[in-house]
Amino acid sequence: MAKRLVGIIILVAVFSAFSATKGYDRSGIGFQIGFAVTDPDYPVEDVDLAFNFGGHGDIAFGIGRAGELHYYPSLAIWIGGDTEDFRDQFAMEININAFDTRYYPPIPQSIKVRPFVGLAPMIEIEIWDVDFEFPTEADRDDVEASAGLNLYGGADFIIKSDLVLFTEMRGNFSDWDEFKLNVGLTFMMW
Repeated sequence: MAKRLVGIIILVAVFSAFSATKGYDRSGIGFQIGFAVTDPDYPVEDVDLAFNFGGHGDIAFGIGRAGELHYYPSLAIWIGGDTEDFRDQFAMEININAFDTRYYPPIPQSIKVRPFVGLAPMIEIEIWDVDFEFPTEADRDDVEASAGLNLYGGADFIIKSDLVLFTEMRGNFSDWDEFKLNVGLTFMMW
């Protein structure tokens, strides 16, 4: 717990230092949708492909000739399930990505496609339930929370000065790994 608290304090101090010296360049909010491909060892069988959705914030900090850093907190949820072989299966996962950070390399502003990469810790909450039609096997359900790591990359497509379309491929690595393909919109507020 003490290590997590120290990590949070360091991240807040780093972002505060950016804000105090340079200020942020822009901020926005948005949403994303997509698909998640789950780990074959996930406790609920046959949930290979799930629907993914969520929301995010975006605060951009210029770092001079090195490009930009974006603080990108988000909440993502995927839902999947199947009814097969006399069993009803449901799985849901909530990803709390409070420390996501994107790095944008220095690219001229005239170019409307802006690639990025990102890396950050995350917290995930897994909820799953398996119900059998016949009492030959016991029903199973569980709720678990664990820490993990996000690793992702993608590109922003600047539609207008206050509207950005993006696509990303995201890997979430924790107890069960998954890969997500997302598309979304960010609405710039200022």
